[in-house]
Amino acid sequence: MKKKRFILAIFALIIFGGIFSVVFQYHRFKISVGNFNLIEYQWEIENFSTEQNIGEIIDKNDAVEKAASIWLEQYGICVQKKNIKVDFDSSEDCWHVYNSVPKNQLGGVYHAIIQTNGNLVAVWAED
Repeated sequence: MKKKRFILAIFALIIFGGIFSVVFQYHRFKISVGNFNLIEYQWEIENFSTEQNIGEIIDKNDAVEKAASIWLEQYGICVQKKNIKVDFDSSEDCWHVYNSVPKNQLGGVYHAIIQTNGNLVAVWAED
């Protein structure tokens, strides 16, 4: 009888741990959307513009996925989603997707400005 209770207790702990880890991962990588003004990026648009259309952007997660694939294609870099930030300019219907570099880590900041219709306005990297 004690053996059954022990096995049941271990099983319950495993299930509880699994549920806890899924909830933790969901909240850990939740992306918030900030605001930006497209006019502040005119120099970058003039110097790093592109004529590419990557498909309509449905939401912030779609913007992140498409920006990450562009960075991988152009720079050969895979940016961790937990380091990606998203801003939106509602007057211009543009997403600004960029990464942040943690302290004590080498690497640059990658940017992509994408219109909601999928036009890739500019892509660039900073050292």
